Amino acid sequence: GTFPEGSSQVKDKNGNSSAVQVLKSGEAVFVAEDVPAMGSKIYYRDAKPSGTVQVAAPGKTSLENEFFIAETDPASGAVSRIYDKSLDKELVDLSGLPGINAYYYVAGRDPSHPRPVEMVKTKVLESGPVVSSLLVAAQAPGCRYLSREIRLIHGLHRIEIINRINKAGILESEGVHMAFPFHVP
Repeated sequence: GTFPEGSSQVKDKNGNSSAVQVLKSGEAVFVAEDVPAMGSKIYYRDAKPSGTVQVAAPGKTSLENEFFIAETDPASGAVSRIYDKSLDKELVDLSGLPGINAYYYVAGRDPSHPRPVEMVKTKVLESGPVVSSLLVAAQAPGCRYLSREIRLIHGLHRIEIINRINKAGILESEGVHMAFPFHVP
């Protein structure tokens, strides 16, 4: 069966429930906890709607969950801030680049003049009890298409970055670079 829009949940055999979110793609997602390595766990759709889950609404260029605050730079689309709440630390080194996942294109073999993206557009892609994400699209030299999704998942201490690049068919020497300047505490 399918999950209705709004609050749904699944339960394991012990009655432990997990919130379900229907993504814009139509897929239903939830966090399966305590699944053994190389093992499995069975979940059942719960007919009762789940209780209200407090979700920090993403801003136009920011996301937040119980572990992280992530912000994107509106000019470059790079992740300009990753604040780890459990470490009480900023994880992005902004000393030389605009942030994590910054795109640069080098025409030829001389890296002294890398070209950044242009016309950056950021929008909220997902906002729910399981997944919150931003989609950053831009015109990128050397590419037909570039999008970068930044995703936080409730209950997981990680940030997902999903890059989709449709590379232009250029036959000369070139380079596409995604920078990850982390400030490691």
